[in-house]
Amino acid sequence: MRRSLIKITILYIFGIVMGRFIYLPVIPSFIILFAGLIIYAIVLLRKPKGHSYIFPFIIIFCGIFAVNTSIYLREGNIIEFSGKEILVEGTVVEEPLIKEAEVVYILKTHRAVENNKRYIVNGNIQVKTEFKEGSRIYQYGDHLSVRGTLFLPAGKRNPGGFNYKDYLLARGICGNLYVREYDINFLGKRYSNPLKTVIYKYKEKISGMIKELYPCEEGTVLSGIILGMRGEVSPVIIKAFSDSGIYHILAISGLHVGFIVALLYFISRKVGQRVPALIITTLGIILYTIMVGGKPSVVRAGIMSVITLLGIEFGKERDYLTSLSAAALIILIINPLALFMPGFQLSFGATMGIIISFPKIKGLLRFLPDRIADLTSVTFSAQLGILPLIAYYFGNISLIFVFTNLLVLPLMGLIIVLGFLSISAAFIFLPLGSLIAVFNSFLIKTVINLALFFSSLPFSSVSIPLPSIMLICSYYIAFLSVFLRYKKGFVLGLILTVFVVWFIIIFNDSLLEVTFIDVGQGDAIYIKTPEGRHIMIDSGGLPDYYSGDFDIGRDVILPFLKYKGVKKLDIMIMSHIHDDHIKGMIPVLDEIRVDYFIQAPQKVLSKNYNELLKKITKLNIPVITLKKGDYFKIDDDLFFYVFHPDDIEHKGPGDENNNSLVLKMIYRNISFLFTGDIEKEAEGKILQLGYSLDSTVLKVPHHGSITSSTPSFIKEVNPKYAIISVGRNNAFGHPHEGVIERLEHTGARVYRTDLDGGITIRTDGEGIVVKTTVDR
Repeated sequence: MRRSLIKITILYIFGIVMGRFIYLPVIPSFIILFAGLIIYAIVLLRKPKGHSYIFPFIIIFCGIFAVNTSIYLREGNIIEFSGKEILVEGTVVEEPLIKEAEVVYILKTHRAVENNKRYIVNGNIQVKTEFKEGSRIYQYGDHLSVRGTLFLPAGKRNPGGFNYKDYLLARGICGNLYVREYDINFLGKRYSNPLKTVIYKYKEKISGMIKELYPCEEGTVLSGIILGMRGEVSPVIIKAFSDSGIYHILAISGLHVGFIVALLYFISRKVGQRVPALIITTLGIILYTIMVGGKPSVVRAGIMSVITLLGIEFGKERDYLTSLSAAALIILIINPLALFMPGFQLSFGATMGIIISFPKIKGLLRFLPDRIADLTSVTFSAQLGILPLIAYYFGNISLIFVFTNLLVLPLMGLIIVLGFLSISAAFIFLPLGSLIAVFNSFLIKTVINLALFFSSLPFSSVSIPLPSIMLICSYYIAFLSVFLRYKKGFVLGLILTVFVVWFIIIFNDSLLEVTFIDVGQGDAIYIKTPEGRHIMIDSGGLPDYYSGDFDIGRDVILPFLKYKGVKKLDIMIMSHIHDDHIKGMIPVLDEIRVDYFIQAPQKVLSKNYNELLKKITKLNIPVITLKKGDYFKIDDDLFFYVFHPDDIEHKGPGDENNNSLVLKMIYRNISFLFTGDIEKEAEGKILQLGYSLDSTVLKVPHHGSITSSTPSFIKEVNPKYAIISVGRNNAFGHPHEGVIERLEHTGARVYRTDLDGGITIRTDGEGIVVKTTVDR
């Protein structure tokens, strides 16, 4: 019977996955489910042994129904005000998330005011505002009014990109408001959960005590380890932990919960009987789970710990796979969308890997001392359980994870225990807590230094192309079959893997591929040549006044390049020096080798352009300056011709757009015209030169501004396809309707990154295939 729970969980998960592709209205699907249950009950009564063929379908349908209902309940009617400036009243329903330059509130909305009309609304939204010294921080239960423009979260905007909309929806959030501090007004306190209020207050006190006891760097790491507060951990440390294979210590999971369970159960058993001890331990886990934000990894570890303790106390045989299934089923019944969260997948994948493969791996390491064999087996088996997921979500894999974990994991138990001990002691007698913290700080600093050292070693981690979903499924079929000795499954997994590899080889043909990456209000173009070379023209970027922690280069361009498996850019091209074209280049240069940097002649400099040049100089990247009349060849049939600017035509401040590098790329009978941000003055000069502007694809100048794309220029280019790189709901009114009309009048098919997301064009030099990331 116990193994039935595993089957039920698998069927329910299958239903949830199907539910993301099958839309069912909530009321009709509930009626169908109810009718199905009645039919099942009738069959069960009349023919007790004849129900097995109906039961799986009911569980699958439960999954479909659950995920559709969850989406319906979470979206709320507040999304009807998307794109509108409104005044929203609501209550803060989670503790605020404080980052380096911003603070994030989750607001449960109650009322909205638009054009002096009041509406009753529902749905949770995310409110982001700047954070600086002296800023007021609102707390859980505060009733606020917030004025701003509501935006729906972006879904998947680029090939291989992160689906931010689904991520937020899984957390119960359906909209975003980006506001200034003065746009938020405190209206008073509203009813809130008293238990959560107390827990958050204690968490705030604990966080404050950590800041008092520990140095900044060590304190932020300890807050991440025991409180799940990773927002203030330095990006340098996070990257070092990731590259060295120990990032999991910052994600509260079984390791952390295990110490807490062991401590609570040991103490409570010393002072009481087993039943009270179990109750106390369970309550402790629940309180800790609320404190750290109810993350799937913590809930999973808590449920499994309680089930294991119950089994031990009542003499039941332990079945960890059943415990894991029970934890997954409970979480997914409460929140079916949690299935699609990376944290859920990584936590359950690692645990499954340990349960299934640990005994066999340890058997292979019998020659090692027992303690070392245990640590190595746990680390390696957990990594096997999440290997394809790490590749999919992060694009790189640590090659030294076993060694670093052997060094770090023995310290983690001591760091967690001393962390709690130092905080508890400090509340009673501060000097004692400070003394314990001094020793613990040394241990934490040791872990940080080990991560920094090992991550700096050559080949500590490798970037790999993102695996397909089919390849991930093949891996897990083969993995389960090998360790569970299911030969048919192994053969199936092997066949699927061979098929996927064959598919990749067959379709990885010598086509020219050009992707206009959606970077918001900016330009970024990726080119893969038929012979496998990689080129970037611009890389987007946000203005200097933006104070958030989002970076186009780090968060959009690099994930895209990793998805494409790019380890080196043969050429990086800068059209001109504006931030929305070059700021994203700086993080790219930190991660990916670049052979050559191409630019137009420059007279005007800027802060970010100077920073870019310093980075290029430091990396010894050759800089090539091109001007009108130059050309270069990449592959046998792929040529670039420079139409603008002239080297004697250095532009002054305020006219950087007209100093954009204009390139025509020709591959056999297909051509692309890349225009940067040139305006009508530059277009006029290019027309006077008599170049053959006729092009299959036009990158529309200056995001579709009315100051560019003059009728005579569009007529001369005569594009079949026109691509406008532009931000959603931008403040400039781009693209201008007049420009779109001119393009369509010439017969061009117009694509826009604000509506279509990333736009990929593939060609063999004769025909063209256009694929958009977002379906209109």
